[in-house]
Amino acid sequence: MLLATCENCGHEFEPDPLVALHCPRCDSQRIYDRTERKRVELDDQSDIPPIVKPELVPIERARPPFSLWAMIKKSSKYYHQGLTDPTNGKSKPRVFQITSIIIEQCDGYDFRMNGNQYRREDLVLYIKAGEKLKKI
Repeated sequence: MLLATCENCGHEFEPDPLVALHCPRCDSQRIYDRTERKRVELDDQSDIPPIVKPELVPIERARPPFSLWAMIKKSSKYYHQGLTDPTNGKSKPRVFQITSIIIEQCDGYDFRMNGNQYRREDLVLYIKAGEKLKKI
């Protein structure tokens, strides 16, 4: 066990072998090795392995091969929100891309699209792969 004393503040400590030898209290590098009875110079630390930081490589964000779309069912009370003209009940329904699925909520309104949240039973779900929509 290596015991060291800081010559700057007198703090006695057991140095970490993986870290360059310095006082943890005052961050001084003027250290006296009590087991070897000599002053430790910075050049004497060649046996301490250098700490190698891992190199971080950026990862490209992959796009999924499909996207999730939905149309509001005619039987839903929110059907008018999915029409091309919400004030005209005879206008055509639109298909919206689902922007997020919210799993944390317990109220059942898990699908976010068209600026609102909808329940699964109010929607007809589609997968868009390429240019085609496929009902799921």
